[in-house]
Amino acid sequence: MLRGKSLSEEVVTSSVLTDGTLSASDLNKGIKALWAGDLIDAFRIKYKKPGSTNTQNMDEEQGLKKIDPKVYEELQKFPLYMSVFSALGALSDVGQFSADPSKGFIGFTKYSKDEGSGDELIRQILENN
Repeated sequence: MLRGKSLSEEVVTSSVLTDGTLSASDLNKGIKALWAGDLIDAFRIKYKKPGSTNTQNMDEEQGLKKIDPKVYEELQKFPLYMSVFSALGALSDVGQFSADPSKGFIGFTKYSKDEGSGDELIRQILENN
C-alpha cells in the first residue's frame, strides 16, 4: 500500500492499475457495512434526504447508532457526505477519521508510518462495497 502525506493522483492511480482498468467503488455501501457491523460509529454525520441536507452532531463523543438508533436506521437509505467516525473493536487503533463517501474521500486524523489499522479499515470498506 502506498503511504505518504503528499501522494499525487498519478502515483496512486499507477499503483492501482494492475491490468489497465480501474473500477468504481461505492464507499457509502462500504462505510455503512462497517457501521452495521459495529466496527465504526458516527459522531458527526451529514446525509442527503430528498430536498434537504441534514447534519447531526452527537454530544459527549457518543455514537449516533448507539444513542439514536431510529435516526441511524433512517439515514441508511440516504447518501453520506463529510462525516466524522470513530473506529471500534479490532479497528480502534485508527481512532477518529473523516469520510465523505459520496465524493470518495477518507481522511485520518493521525499519520502512522507503520502499516496498520488505517490500511485494514480501508481494505474492509472496499471489500464491503
